[in-house]
Amino acid sequence: MGKTWSARNHADIKDFERWASKGKAVWVVNEHAAASPAETQTCSKRVCTGYGLTGKPSFDGHSAKSLLQWYGELHEEPPHRDLASH
Repeated sequence: MGKTWSARNHADIKDFERWASKGKAVWVVNEHAAASPAETQTCSKRVCTGYGLTGKPSFDGHSAKSLLQWYGELHEEPPHRDLASH
C-alpha cells in the first residue's frame, strides 16, 4: 500500500516535498458535478516535471505544496476504494 499525504498535516507537506522528484507520480481524486453518484469522482495522475526557481519539486509549474493544498490529499498509488461512496 502506497503513502498518502494530507494537506491538513504540516509534516505531510514537508514529507511530500522531500519525497517528490522528477519523474515521480502521484494520484489525485477529482470531484465532479454529475447526474449519477458513480460519476462524481475520478482519479488522475500528476507527474513531477522538474524543479522550480526555489529548487523545490514542480508539477507542471505548480509547487508540490500548492498541489497538495489544492487537492487536499495525494496518493503514491491509485486509490483502489469505491470512489462513488467516498
